[in-house]
Amino acid sequence: MRKLNKLNVYGLVVHCSATKPSMKVNAKIIKRWHTEERGWSDIGYHFVINRDGSLESGRSLQYQGAHVRGYNAQTIGVCLIGGLDENGKPDANYTLAQYETLKKLYGDLRLRFPIQEILGHRDLDKGKDCPCIDVRALFLSSF
Repeated sequence: MRKLNKLNVYGLVVHCSATKPSMKVNAKIIKRWHTEERGWSDIGYHFVINRDGSLESGRSLQYQGAHVRGYNAQTIGVCLIGGLDENGKPDANYTLAQYETLKKLYGDLRLRFPIQEILGHRDLDKGKDCPCIDVRALFLSSF
């Protein structure tokens, strides 16, 4: 894994786990998906926000994430659990607790890194729905 140069970090990228609300998913499960199924050395995200709003650490902030090709050296990745409805269609079905944790995390990380913006995965990879919300607009509104 490559070291993360804290001075180069300009953005927080929000992802979704692309899972249904009824599924029990957390950082440990995502790490298994990434390491066992994709062959990566670790979970790709730095943080995971569970449906109850609890925050889990993922990949160490010492290292670049593996969450959006071409942008891992300049961003921190956070994954919201959810993003699909019960029929498997994209859906911004996140809880208020998740949004509140995301807002707090963003504020905390801006104190530690020169983060200038918050983005959705879809803002950097135009073929994606992830995370099924306009993250920039969300942060301009008061949620």
